[in-house]
Amino acid sequence: MTTSETDSITVTEQEIKTPNKSRSVWSHTIVTLEDAEETLRAVARAWYTVAALVLVASLIALADFRSAPMLSDIPFFLVSGHYLPRRKSRAFAIGLLLYAVFLTGYNLAHGDNILLQLFLAWIGYLGVRATFVYHKHMHSKVAWNGALIVGGGAFVTLLGWLGLSMYLDLHGRFGMPPVLRDALLINCMLAAMTICCLQLSKKFPLIKMTQSI
Repeated sequence: MTTSETDSITVTEQEIKTPNKSRSVWSHTIVTLEDAEETLRAVARAWYTVAALVLVASLIALADFRSAPMLSDIPFFLVSGHYLPRRKSRAFAIGLLLYAVFLTGYNLAHGDNILLQLFLAWIGYLGVRATFVYHKHMHSKVAWNGALIVGGGAFVTLLGWLGLSMYLDLHGRFGMPPVLRDALLINCMLAAMTICCLQLSKKFPLIKMTQSI
């Protein structure tokens, strides 16, 4: 083997081992495993940034209860940024996208925070794409027994939240403004469902990896 061929192989090996540079959430090309992982990290940073922006905006308008729903979303944004790049869950990514689309539609109807909601929908979409590309390269398969158990836990949590909501409707909601109490209830439900799914998925994995990470 000649020196030039050896150098060429060495360069090729270095290119394979060298990870891609940090990506932006505006970069929509997600092809390789490295693309997917770096995109998920970029999406996580975006969720953290949104949480910070919402906190600042809500503190400025703290006297206006219309800021309360967005203020109560901050813990959910932080959990999203922490959980998504670590677990790379397609189900969680789809849930984030659906929630972002719901927020986008709601705020478009009321003319509030339009640019922010469109950005949320965009990073939610990128999260879904990145998780599917990641699992495609990992050749992962759904563990249906785990999926059914975790899904059942989420459903039971939802029923519990509905029961609590109906009880509070009948017996009052601690005298809080309607916007604030509804926002807190929704976010308590989301937090409880997320914790339930996280704990169950530790004991009952949702996927089977046929390729080692």
